[in-house]
Amino acid sequence: MAPGALRQKVIDHLQAHPDDAFTATRISRVIERSSGAIANALATLARQGIAEQVNDTASAE
Repeated sequence: MAPGALRQKVIDHLQAHPDDAFTATRISRVIERSSGAIANALATLARQGIAEQVNDTASAE
């Protein structure tokens, strides 16, 4: 996967569902990538103000 491609897939998913909240695990099931990598992408997106972290509690799914 090209640099930044995973982050863009996460952005695309979030933009397709603007009224929903997602865990990295839930997104990983949809875009079929590692939940750990998605968690890292989400953290970066939150720091950049592109995504909003709505809960800092880890959840088991």
